[in-house]
Amino acid sequence: MVAALELFSEGGARSVTHRSVAAQAGVPAATVGYYFGSIDELMYRAFEENFARWIADMGTYVAPGESEHTFDELLSFLGLSSNDDELRLNIRMTRLFLSASDDERLRPLVAEAVLAIEGAIETLLRRAGLPHARETARAIAAMVGGCAMRIAARRDRAEDENALMRRAIHQLVAASMLPPEMVDEKIRALGL
Repeated sequence: MVAALELFSEGGARSVTHRSVAAQAGVPAATVGYYFGSIDELMYRAFEENFARWIADMGTYVAPGESEHTFDELLSFLGLSSNDDELRLNIRMTRLFLSASDDERLRPLVAEAVLAIEGAIETLLRRAGLPHARETARAIAAMVGGCAMRIAARRDRAEDENALMRRAIHQLVAASMLPPEMVDEKIRALGL
């Protein structure tokens, strides 16, 4: 299943065949066909297993205990840095999220993954003592999703995009600490 996801993330759905998955995994083509009668079933199972594992890993960011992760560690986990390995992870995860959200069977897993991201961010914000952690976490998660696509699309500018994302997170956190009346006044002045 890992081989199918690797092929998918590199070349899209058309690159995933029984033969290509078998070659990538180093097994006979008949083996893939034996366990998965169709490519659709293989891809569904691969997505399902990948998202379940990813959501479980994300749980370490919200679990209380010895290991209290930093925001930088969370961004690295999400593949949002200028590090080449993490950049490849970002591109892979962005493609998987977008593709899975098109499939009715996988959409609940995508929604659960998004909630896991929001929960991890909210936990980090609460640990830092920020007010309005839930609302700010949702805004940061939405913005991080957009940045993930920008980084995937502009690999040559990943460092600039990463800096932009960090500034935007800084501004969202700062805005969450302002009195709501002050923010509302400025938003109204913008016509939003």
